[in-house]
Amino acid sequence: MAKATDDNKVFDDEEFECRTPEEWLQLGYEEGSDVRKPIPGKALLPKDDKLGHGERLELPNQFWIPRVRLMFIAEDPVIFSKRVAQAHFLRQKIEALLLYNLYIDCMPVDRLRFLDEESFIRMKKWAFSTPGFRDKSALPSYFKKIEQEVRLEYNRTMNKITFDHMVMSDPKVFSYVTLPDKKEEKIQLFLSDSWINTLKKVLRSSLWDVRKGWFNLRESNWEVYRKSKLHMLMEMIKYNLQDSLRYLVQDSLVNYTQMILDGCHSSLNCSDDMKWGEDLLNSNFKPRKMPIFILDLNLDNSGVHFSTPLEKFKPVILALFDKAITSAQHVPHIEKFVLEEMFQSGTPLLESVWHNEPPVQELRNTTKNAIEKALIPLKSYAKEYEQFMELNELDIDNYVKAFSNQDPTVHEVKLEVDRHFKKKAQIENTVPSTITIGPFVISVDSLRSNLSKKCGNLAQAVLKMFAKKLNSQVEEINDDFKVINRKLFEKANTIEDLTEHREWMKKVPEMLKTNEEVTNKLLSDYDIFDEFYYNLSDSDFEAKWSAIAAPHLITARMELIKIQHMEEEELFRKIQLSDQSTLQERIEGLEMVVAGFSAYTDMNRAHEIANEVRRIHKQLVESQHLAQLYNSRERLFEMPVTNYERLYKMVKEFHPYRDLWTTTSDWLRWYDSWMNDPLTTIDAEQIEKNVIESYKTLHRCTKYFKDIP
Repeated sequence: MAKATDDNKVFDDEEFECRTPEEWLQLGYEEGSDVRKPIPGKALLPKDDKLGHGERLELPNQFWIPRVRLMFIAEDPVIFSKRVAQAHFLRQKIEALLLYNLYIDCMPVDRLRFLDEESFIRMKKWAFSTPGFRDKSALPSYFKKIEQEVRLEYNRTMNKITFDHMVMSDPKVFSYVTLPDKKEEKIQLFLSDSWINTLKKVLRSSLWDVRKGWFNLRESNWEVYRKSKLHMLMEMIKYNLQDSLRYLVQDSLVNYTQMILDGCHSSLNCSDDMKWGEDLLNSNFKPRKMPIFILDLNLDNSGVHFSTPLEKFKPVILALFDKAITSAQHVPHIEKFVLEEMFQSGTPLLESVWHNEPPVQELRNTTKNAIEKALIPLKSYAKEYEQFMELNELDIDNYVKAFSNQDPTVHEVKLEVDRHFKKKAQIENTVPSTITIGPFVISVDSLRSNLSKKCGNLAQAVLKMFAKKLNSQVEEINDDFKVINRKLFEKANTIEDLTEHREWMKKVPEMLKTNEEVTNKLLSDYDIFDEFYYNLSDSDFEAKWSAIAAPHLITARMELIKIQHMEEEELFRKIQLSDQSTLQERIEGLEMVVAGFSAYTDMNRAHEIANEVRRIHKQLVESQHLAQLYNSRERLFEMPVTNYERLYKMVKEFHPYRDLWTTTSDWLRWYDSWMNDPLTTIDAEQIEKNVIESYKTLHRCTKYFKDIP
């Protein structure tokens, strides 16, 4: 057979067993024989062929089989199937219970309400006052361990209540969780099963040996039974059971009602329109004993509400009241179970307390009225927290954006931040962590923490906004300092650049002074962050200190750059002397070339000479510009200005030669065009203009050259 997927032997209920092991073995003997034969049966065999019992010899085809997986042919298969099903269901139940307890054990306990110290003081008092202890000096050391266990069990109970509420609020999501049996179902099961079965066993065991007579348990005739003393005994037992059951239920209802009244006694005279007042810390509604319920006060976009809706308390409390009555109304009479051979149609029930009895109705109405009155101060207290709705719904980003658009000053920012911190302190001082109102312990810690955190976040957001604003201004100043730094490190290529750089550096102290004044003002604004212990970001902190240090760094660099400028000036001075020497040599060469132009008389070379004239003219113009440049630099170096008069004189003397040969070259080119080109391409006005200009130029040249031999 296939291997069983689960082993239910631990969960086997031996009450289903119809024989003892000795009786089963006895079935293997036949009458008159000492040979014991095997007892036939059916079993679910394991897959592996092992005994698994250490010293015992391993034999082929021999297995250890749990009783729940072995059905003898001699036993009732229906009863055996019930036995297997019972083991399976019990296993499932235990697995679900283990998982349930594992879920609760894994829940955190760091943010739960702790058991108050007054309870521990009472526990210690009761423990030390217990009679019978000879040496009470060892109790404190034991009590520390017990105190830890009590705290752990209390926290576990709080988690259990929370977990049960979550599972019952959304069964579909938590469909994999099986909650333990409810208490009222256990009570009903105890009354109708365990209690009756115990009494049945006691009666049957006591009267079993009595055969025919007044207490014959095997009687099957109803008329005979009604005349027997056993019937009178059953009637007496019935009335005793009904009396016990009635007083059990009545006492339970009275105790239950008294428990509700003890919690609600201080609120019984509350009017429907009562107002709580401004004091949120203290409560005038104290229970006589311990509170019954624990609630969380929440505040969100839907308003102020409790973790458990208040409208659920009255029906749940009254439903428990009704279930206490209902659970005792289906307890069977013991008579049918004792007289097993007597046929009785139906199952007679014991009479118990009914819902319509006046005392029960009075207790129920008292409970209903008490819980209704207890909810009045609870609603009134919750209504006081509507003052925090605006704060709770305030969007931080939109608030900061609107405040930033007002371009607030540092004083206005300080007042705004101070307002939020004062509001935060006010909430922490006026809103309690927990408060007891009648039978309810209200936890406001989460709401208090959220509101306090919201005020702190608002203050931090305003400071962050202002820090961002100051940082943008500081970055602008740092950009100016960076521009100055870059300008300081610019390399001068000429003495003109160097002089310009020096002139600019003279203005730097004034620029630093202007930026430093703005920086000092911003630094005074930065004091607000120290006042409120606000930590600037790394980038803001670095930008701030960069602005502070930049003027000192620039001033120090300027001293180094001044020394560098002196070195560069000396280098440019040497270059200047070398360039001037080169220019002198160039001028002397040009003088020789210009002096040789008087020897040119060949008209056939007019174009060639004109090109040479243009080249020499270009060199003269360049030399003239260089002379002006070097004179300008000599003034910058504070050197004596060199006289280049001969260069200017040479330019003046060369001008007639330039006019003569360029005009001659142009005239020859024009003449060739006039003589050879089509008449349609000739512009008469342009010809006239060229002739007049050429005539004027040659006339000037004639006047200049007639005085030259």
